[in-house]
Amino acid sequence: MFEWIFILISSTLFPFIFIYHFFYKTPFYLLECIAISFPIGIALSSFFSFYIGVFFQIYLSKSHSWIVSLFFFTLTLIELNFFRNQKRNQNQNQNQKKNQNQNQNQNQKKNVIQIETFFLKQLINEIYTNDVFSIALFTLMILFLYLFHIHFLRYTPDGRSTAMNGFADLPFHENIINSFIHGANSKWKGMNNLKTLFYSNEKFVYPIICNYHTALLVGAGQGGLREMLIIPSIMMIFSFITLLYFLNLRIFKSRNGAVISLFMFFFSGGLGFITFLKRLLTGTDVNLYEYNYVQWIDKGKEYFWWNPVDAMLPNQRTSLFGYPIVISIFILLWIILTVDIKRNSFIKYAKAFSLAGFLTGILPLIHLHCFFAVAFVSILLCIFFFPITKPNQWIKYITSWSVFGIVSNIIAFPQLLMFFKRATKEGFAKISPVWIGENTNPFSYLFKALGILLILSIIGIIFLNSKQIKFYISTLLLAIFGWIVLLQPWKFDNMKILQIWFFVASGVAANTLVQYWPSPYIKNEKPLIKFMRAISIFFIIIIFISSIFSGVISVLRLPMKIAGLHSNEDYIVGNWITYNTPIDSIFFTDNDYHASPVSTIAGRQIYFGFVGWSHSHGIDYFEREKKKNEMMKLLDDLENQEKVDKFNQILDEENISYIYLTGYRKLSDSVMKKADLKEVLSVSHITVIQRLYPHFD
Repeated sequence: MFEWIFILISSTLFPFIFIYHFFYKTPFYLLECIAISFPIGIALSSFFSFYIGVFFQIYLSKSHSWIVSLFFFTLTLIELNFFRNQKRNQNQNQNQKKNQNQNQNQNQKKNVIQIETFFLKQLINEIYTNDVFSIALFTLMILFLYLFHIHFLRYTPDGRSTAMNGFADLPFHENIINSFIHGANSKWKGMNNLKTLFYSNEKFVYPIICNYHTALLVGAGQGGLREMLIIPSIMMIFSFITLLYFLNLRIFKSRNGAVISLFMFFFSGGLGFITFLKRLLTGTDVNLYEYNYVQWIDKGKEYFWWNPVDAMLPNQRTSLFGYPIVISIFILLWIILTVDIKRNSFIKYAKAFSLAGFLTGILPLIHLHCFFAVAFVSILLCIFFFPITKPNQWIKYITSWSVFGIVSNIIAFPQLLMFFKRATKEGFAKISPVWIGENTNPFSYLFKALGILLILSIIGIIFLNSKQIKFYISTLLLAIFGWIVLLQPWKFDNMKILQIWFFVASGVAANTLVQYWPSPYIKNEKPLIKFMRAISIFFIIIIFISSIFSGVISVLRLPMKIAGLHSNEDYIVGNWITYNTPIDSIFFTDNDYHASPVSTIAGRQIYFGFVGWSHSHGIDYFEREKKKNEMMKLLDDLENQEKVDKFNQILDEENISYIYLTGYRKLSDSVMKKADLKEVLSVSHITVIQRLYPHFD
């Protein structure tokens, strides 16, 4: 029942000990070690579990969970023993050099006491040192815990619900999760043999790790789906918040600025708050249920920005799992590129590059946009930080970056193969600036979309040193690319890389406010200076509030937009399909409802499901859409034998063995008999019909 706990503990303990041993203090804080271990552990356990199925055909079950847990516990014990022996040898060498003849038992006792007390003391010390951050972390964690609660299949008397922004995305993730647990992908053969549930007989091309991990915890770990969506998400949002704080702390050297950057990032938004205030002051209904004031500023226009709390992190699960890894890579690259190479051995330098390369290499199946963004930024960093005036460092510099490139590409290339064919289709990677068709110039458009945050992130460049500028410009060029080049058919998918630019841009904006903050109060200060200080503080506070006002409004509206996702009848139907139909069954449905229990609960393939997903995945669906429309016409008029034969012919061609009907549509007994069909389930408005004599193999 609680096997999922052992999977999570064992898979995160192993990378934590490794990172702590090699990187604690040089260069990571303990909190960073913990935060980085969560995404690595989730990724490693998912990859290992997946390939157990590929090579040994041991799929998601209790035995599968114990194999995963024991594997990582064993690695952890080996790791601990190795590091203990290494430490013991180091101590012995030190003792010999210092001619210390201490009793061995006393040393062992001392080491045990240190092990018992060190982690807790160090953790408390870091929390105390970063006290403002600790308060911010606690506040944001409470917020996200509530958001996960309302997003992930919240229980209601009528079934399950989600916040409105999860209404479109959560069923997609349910498709993947349940397809691995008991559906079409539950007997997977490899990454290139996965099936698309919303478009039958099509290879599934998508970063699967975050959803496969949930399937692992549910199918093998015996956890509940809702709980297994929430718990890893809590781990990942802790990693995200912690690592984003330390990234901006390292770059801009201000604890207060790093905390401010958290709120600027998570509550980012443009000038929509002005529209909100105008409507509020004029007595016009602000209508928070309908209007998102981050995107809705002028009537009839939807501006190109997403607040990450409102639109991304709860429901865009790949972003939630991928972003902490990206920030970890940025932290490593910043540390590597800002140290003096001569004072650090090549081994330490290469070690950090190797970890950064490993983290980059595992990204494609976690979040492909993140992999692209890291590759883009790292190439620019390699160019900008090249020590052109120090020829004696060229070999070390090139060799170190080669380590990063070789490690990342060796790991990433096999994963990227599944994406190549899809990426060459029309609609992927084409020049299409986001402001085209909006009847405005790009500067006005982007200013309204990002507001004061954009201004602060530009003005703030004057306060940066050369290394900070190089790092920030590398991410800014990524943003410019995202504003001009469309990576997928739906332009808002580019928001996934723009948010990565904003990791650092929020730090630049926060640093700008910190730089303008007046110096501390001096005794016997002149009244005019006191007045000017008060005015400065007032304006800085107003600027800060203005920069997050739209984002705060968009977050506050989330609890108002709760939508029913699955009814109790949906679960009855979905569970019946799960236990009474073959896992490779294909269903013809009379609608394209994206949360159909056929795919989201039972994990079965639908002949032609939600058209929006087919479009965003670059599937050429027009012929199938025409064929489905033809089938719908035939379905409504099966009294004629010729039409019955035509209908069955199409069903045979498409390997369809079940028909799923909703609403008013019913088939008479005579039609069922004539078409060799049998009603096998009828629940409320839903009818499931089985073909008695399908003609395909």
